[in-house]
Amino acid sequence: MDNERMNIALLISEFEDSFIRSVCEGASSAAKDMDANLFIFPGRYFEAHYQDRYRSKYDYQYNSLFDYANLSEFDAVFITMGTIAANVDLAYRLEFLKQFHVPVVLIASHMDGYPSVCFDNKSGFYEGIQHLIREHGRQKIGFVSGTATCDDAIERLDAYKEVLADNGLKFDEQRVVYGDFSEYSQEVVHRLLRMNPDLDAVVFANDMMAIGGYKVFKEQGIHVGKDISVLGFDDAPCALILEPTLSTVKADAKELGYQALIHTKEFLSGEKKEILVSSRPIYRESCGCPSQFVTQLEIAYADPSDTEKRAQELEKIYEFVFDKNQDLDGVEFLKHDIEHIYDYVCVELIPKEFQRERLDELYQKMRKLCHNKLEPYTDIPRVFEFLGSVYELLKCEREDEHEKRVMCEVFYALYQETADYIQKLDDARKSDVGSLNYISTTFTRDILSFSIGDDRAYLSIVDKFVKLKFNSAYLCLFKEKIIHKKGETLLIPEEIMLKAYMDGDEVNCPDENEQPVPMKNLPIHCFKGRKNRVTVIVTLIFSAYEQYGFLISEATDEYFHYTTPITYQISSAVKTIELLKENQAMMEQLKESLEQIKESNAILDELSKSDELTQIYNRRGFQTTVQHIITHAANSGKKAIVIYADMNNLKIINDQFGHEEGDYSLRLIAEILKEVIGEKGAVGRFGGDEFAAFLLTKEKNVVSSLRKKIAAVTKEKNRGNGKPYFVSVSVGVCEFVCGEDVKLQDLMDKADVDLYLEKKHKRNNVLKQETEA
Repeated sequence: MDNERMNIALLISEFEDSFIRSVCEGASSAAKDMDANLFIFPGRYFEAHYQDRYRSKYDYQYNSLFDYANLSEFDAVFITMGTIAANVDLAYRLEFLKQFHVPVVLIASHMDGYPSVCFDNKSGFYEGIQHLIREHGRQKIGFVSGTATCDDAIERLDAYKEVLADNGLKFDEQRVVYGDFSEYSQEVVHRLLRMNPDLDAVVFANDMMAIGGYKVFKEQGIHVGKDISVLGFDDAPCALILEPTLSTVKADAKELGYQALIHTKEFLSGEKKEILVSSRPIYRESCGCPSQFVTQLEIAYADPSDTEKRAQELEKIYEFVFDKNQDLDGVEFLKHDIEHIYDYVCVELIPKEFQRERLDELYQKMRKLCHNKLEPYTDIPRVFEFLGSVYELLKCEREDEHEKRVMCEVFYALYQETADYIQKLDDARKSDVGSLNYISTTFTRDILSFSIGDDRAYLSIVDKFVKLKFNSAYLCLFKEKIIHKKGETLLIPEEIMLKAYMDGDEVNCPDENEQPVPMKNLPIHCFKGRKNRVTVIVTLIFSAYEQYGFLISEATDEYFHYTTPITYQISSAVKTIELLKENQAMMEQLKESLEQIKESNAILDELSKSDELTQIYNRRGFQTTVQHIITHAANSGKKAIVIYADMNNLKIINDQFGHEEGDYSLRLIAEILKEVIGEKGAVGRFGGDEFAAFLLTKEKNVVSSLRKKIAAVTKEKNRGNGKPYFVSVSVGVCEFVCGEDVKLQDLMDKADVDLYLEKKHKRNNVLKQETEA
């Protein structure tokens, strides 16, 4: 990798968010224009609150990517704090940012001491709300804000308050509710309408929340655009899909990402502290306006010798086509094409005799413009508007009807051909998605054709990336999986294993001695020696609490968001490999004793003799199984223990909190005993609040150790269960030696005597506050 090329990290929330995808596309375009390497780390959100609560359970695993990003020596780190940290307070954000030891730039968020790139939330939003008041006469306007801690939400709410004041309308706190910027906003919109049934307009802090609002309006028979005006913010793709189309404020997320990275050097030198990306309202049907493209471009003929007039007309075209983007790096090639078209019209078409060949030449120039990559500089509607103005200019300069008809045919053919071209691109993407889904779902299937421990299984995964539109991919796995639970410190090893990689047409599985790679600078290391710049996505391979490693891949912009489902599939495949390895290790361990295998199978067969509530052995299942183990010849002379246990205060819990909580407590006692005894022992419920357990052991002082362990596990289970009461158990223990003449019932009687003594010291209070006191 070129030492002079900058390495930039971009920390984002999920690719499933269209706003984030646009930010990444803009950042990637800027990185290309800068000739810089871009490394994208897609996490999730801090303290997220989803409609689906399970969805946020492992957000902390995704967010651990940010810890791993801090291991690399990037020149700068850009963080989309406006999404990642929208739900947390300033203290939480500051604590998070302290971990970074390189310059940090914030995207969509303001914080003192950090440079930032944000939307100008005020101007476009102010203008849009004022439009509702002055053009549509709306006086009772509700506001659905985002998270109260989010900068964008705060600024948009301030704009709402200001425009009301400037138009003589009183601000009413009852007309403001707070959502979470997601489409699941029905509940807060319902609340807003219950408190304000007379609203004639609702303004949403973003377009996604307007989706939920539309559902509520439809449920209540409120017609958007007629009974109530609606305004959003972002001009997300959903704005045109909603029925009626959504009036909104256009805030180009691609430009946000582009402007952030393109000014990296100025940020690093301290020349720039904040950049604001402009916003402007777009009026469609939801506010009451007809949906139309409101800006029309009119251009005039400039004599080739009149350089001043020519420059004025070109500048007018540039301002319209590129809006605020004409000064972006990389826009020059589009300006060059527009200049050629305008000059060709003014030099070869208008002053000269009509010839079809010249129109065909113009067609080719216009076709070239339409087939360019227009984003983030402009879009096809603006380009079509420019070409329409060229057509109008030519019509004005020609009087012959035949010539006008031919020109009309040429321009119609251009529009038709461009529409077909866009449709083919879209069809190709859909085909790619279908191919991607099929190929990625075969990961697990294909690895099963390899023997356990054969690293070529990983090669079969990486080999498919050639067909998945990736330029390169590196599969890096920890030597031993990392168990990472929420709230625990992430323990990061110094090395990771490069199991397989794909680079262009080269697919390779390194020898075992070549696999270890330092965790420090891992993503940068994977692309060391590259002559060309790269845009890289780093995703975490994990399943529940278990982290396995990373997929470090190089994809084109339009395939960024496919890395998420692909990583899911790879995680599933790697999990399968891990399970097969664990299964093989278990089988090898069991092979040491054929008798032990038979014993294990016998225990498994007896699982049907289980207690319905706790899913452990019932009395009969426990007695039959344990008596068989005690008297089996293979266990003769082995040390063992039997436990007789009695849950404390079950009646009190049933009486004060209900039988469902009593059932929960019984299940918790079963969990405690199972965790203490482990997989090699047996646990049963004798009925009511009585339990029993058995374990072969070689441990000295096992009785004392066991009591301590039960106490520790009981305390831990109670600490995190959110119950107001304390669940506990008294136990009696009998230590003995296995033999053919040993009777389980005799052992249980002895344990029962010990239990009787232990019960004298049981807890008398069940409430946690009382027990803690």
